[in-house]
Amino acid sequence: MWIAISAVAVVGLIYFYRGPNAVWGGAMLGLIRGLIAEAIRLSSGSGFRYETIGRPVVAATVIGLIVEAIWRIARRTKSN
Repeated sequence: MWIAISAVAVVGLIYFYRGPNAVWGGAMLGLIRGLIAEAIRLSSGSGFRYETIGRPVVAATVIGLIVEAIWRIARRTKSN
């Protein structure tokens, strides 16, 4: 399941690679959240896990992709 969602996130990041937008903003917020969670996890003595960083990045990127799509659809329907 995460592989398919990750593929959607990567495609979204590639498609929206220009300029500031919700997709890249979501990815950055997910990265910050993941790094904080991993720092807390490492301070408790647990080993490093990429999933602790990767899953929030993917989830926030997909949420940003949905927000960006809704915004673009709303903008197009408003102008017609």
